[in-house]
Amino acid sequence: MRRYRVKIRGRVFLWGSAGISLAVNLPLLLSIRVDEYGDPVTFGYWQPSATDGTSLGILQPGETYTLKLSGDQFGQPLQAVYATSDVDTCIDCTLIPLGPV
Repeated sequence: MRRYRVKIRGRVFLWGSAGISLAVNLPLLLSIRVDEYGDPVTFGYWQPSATDGTSLGILQPGETYTLKLSGDQFGQPLQAVYATSDVDTCIDCTLIPLGPV
């Protein structure tokens, strides 16, 4: 398990990048949690065929969402997971391996 914190303002990639053309199919979960003293955050994913990200919705302060980075829930491998906010806020991220480590 790997944990890290990301400060958000504008669009920030929590995992991956739109600038990397390689999409991966990893046996990992990415759990994201908006700081309880933060502001609402829009989050979504990026796929190689996309010219822009696909929003999954808005997380309120203290809320958590977990995505499979294998991409099979979205129909193709993922290139990135992003979050956007108009003001400074923080997101705690946890990468969780599926299966033995």
